[in-house]
Amino acid sequence: GYPEKYKSYQVKHLHVGDSFQKAQDLVYADIKSSQRQLGEITCSCVSFYPGALASPHRKTFPGEEVFGGQVGYGFNDEFNYVATAHQQGVVIGMGAFAVENIRTLMEHNAKKFWVVARHHNLLLPRMLSWYVNQSRIPPPAATVLKAMEPMYTYYGADPWSYHSVQTNADRSVASIKQYTRWGIGDVYFLGVHYGKVETVEGQVKRLKRRAAVITNGRVLQDLDHVVKCLGFDSDFGIDRINHTRRHIGFWPDGDFRRWVASDQSAIDASRFGGTAIAPYALATSVWGTHFFQYPEDAKALIENNIFVENFPKPEVGAAAYHYEPRN
Repeated sequence: GYPEKYKSYQVKHLHVGDSFQKAQDLVYADIKSSQRQLGEITCSCVSFYPGALASPHRKTFPGEEVFGGQVGYGFNDEFNYVATAHQQGVVIGMGAFAVENIRTLMEHNAKKFWVVARHHNLLLPRMLSWYVNQSRIPPPAATVLKAMEPMYTYYGADPWSYHSVQTNADRSVASIKQYTRWGIGDVYFLGVHYGKVETVEGQVKRLKRRAAVITNGRVLQDLDHVVKCLGFDSDFGIDRINHTRRHIGFWPDGDFRRWVASDQSAIDASRFGGTAIAPYALATSVWGTHFFQYPEDAKALIENNIFVENFPKPEVGAAAYHYEPRN
């Protein structure tokens, strides 16, 4: 019978310490009972910042048991990079995590690594990332692509020709759409230029003794390591906690007391305002606090259908809070 603004939530929480340090896909049942520190608090508003890359994809490829070398995942310290010195291998995937792994492998003096991916994804040179982040007005995609050209000469490719790029005849206007964020850095380009990195378009069909069979017909031989960077899903646990049927903007089922903000896992833009998460994370924290303090503003946005409704898409690993980039 209390007015709406005086309603509150009873929140049960579990302090897990560093249990997730090397096990990102750990679940409650995996945490030892001695490490479970349960608590309960009363609050009027709740914020969630789960991120888009919450649950790693895991897959066992046929032939892993006979490969005879190191096979592991390129996150959570699950791979021993020190062992790759002067040795060869493959990285499966070409998202941002795969690009970071190539940098780490080169830092550990690996001899050569092949990157096997379904598509050649665009990569962003480091200097260009700095330029985008310091720009007062978001640079157009055509400007970004033009600025990529010098580094792509080392790569031996034309960035305008990639599957993720749409442009007009004179390349004065463009948009970029790909289903993974681009890796940022220069080491990948240099690795390709010096013959220490090669990108192979296809998928790993199976592993053999020190070899990988690719769907394009190639067989990569004399391999010592396989690094799997297969992508991530968003956190469906956030939907379950909130009993969410749909999201209206940042609000589960339009409830202004519950705020869920996340980054994106893809690119779809004709202008680029930044490549770092920090400015956006700060902004969403300020926005959420404002609507907690001034709920009438939130209600006005909801009643006027300002925000797009979003529903969970389990088939593509997207929870309700996880919007497409243009939304």
